[in-house]
Amino acid sequence: MMAFTHGGGLRIEAEGLEETIRALKSINKDILLEFKRGLKEDAKPILTEARNNAQAIARTGAYASSMALRTLANGVRIASDDPGAGTIEFANAGAVYLSGRRRGLPVGVPKGNPPRALVKAVLDNENAVVDAVETRIEQTIRKYLNG
Repeated sequence: MMAFTHGGGLRIEAEGLEETIRALKSINKDILLEFKRGLKEDAKPILTEARNNAQAIARTGAYASSMALRTLANGVRIASDDPGAGTIEFANAGAVYLSGRRRGLPVGVPKGNPPRALVKAVLDNENAVVDAVETRIEQTIRKYLNG
């Protein structure tokens, strides 16, 4: 299930993920590390599509190259350190700066309808990623139980 979180972040939730991570942390750290590497692999289709989308809308490739997968305590996330990410993803044609010395001037908005890159990639890949993560959870549990 996908949900927006405070600060505009996107979250895809797979059933049993947090419980599995907690259990692996207390049982076997090696399997936990292997599991988290697998989660990064499961999320790669989103990153790949997001970079392709970003490359198509932004001429320089800076936004595309700013995206990276990061491991968190309870999963993974795709982060971008591009200060224009919000504009690239969500601004509509005709947007203007609301504050600062550029107040009232037009913001450079990419062509196409929002969402354009990362959010679009999440929407397009959510079901496949959730299925992959839930399969990984099942496989990891079986692997642990079978030694």
